[in-house]
Amino acid sequence: MDTLKPTWKVSKKEILTNFSFLQSDFGFPKFKKKWIKDEYNISSKKGNIEFSTTIFKHDSSAPVIGIINHSEPVDFNHEIYPTSFYWIHNLDETGGLKMMTENGRDFVEIYISECADLLKEKPKILSGITTDFKKE
Repeated sequence: MDTLKPTWKVSKKEILTNFSFLQSDFGFPKFKKKWIKDEYNISSKKGNIEFSTTIFKHDSSAPVIGIINHSEPVDFNHEIYPTSFYWIHNLDETGGLKMMTENGRDFVEIYISECADLLKEKPKILSGITTDFKKE
């Protein structure tokens, strides 16, 4: 890991590299990238399915990586993310990836790479099928 680069720069590079298969294998449009205050968002939407990430500039935590199913009803249930948002790390049956999010910078490259691998292994969510996801 390049310890000189801030976490958000490492996360941005890793997300664009590891999730490029969305365009080549699944026909998602080119990633949209934008700053909103201190958050960097990378997203791509195909039909009702949106790949969405949020990287926090002044935080060393792992980025938020998920899929939003816009065809589902939206309810926030007193949470930050709506019920139609699915964390990619919830595809991991061991729970290890979720623990990596708490350690942030130390595991950010591994976390992003593993999330990409999980999505490649279980791409049903890209068709709107969410049965493989554990809800918290």
